[in-house]
Amino acid sequence: MTFELILTDWVMPDLDGLTLASVIRQRLIARGERVPPIVCVTAKALEGDRAHVLQAGLDDYLAKPFSLEQLKEMIDKWLPSACKREHETENR
Repeated sequence: MTFELILTDWVMPDLDGLTLASVIRQRLIARGERVPPIVCVTAKALEGDRAHVLQAGLDDYLAKPFSLEQLKEMIDKWLPSACKREHETENR
């Protein structure tokens, strides 16, 4: 199974999102597969949290609460061709 984009929370019960992203990357790279963009979705919105997420190897950061428009912008940023196809389909 392949994914185009992964959204993960930072704080989860057994494995935090930063560690999860590292595990996903290592496994996909070991199998010679493409690593999709990984975006941290989190309520942690303190100064420095974004930098921490990016230093941990995630591709982007989206702080909660976020609007539907902010989520769409994030998806469009990482999957612009998919969003363009959806928009073209809606306008037919």
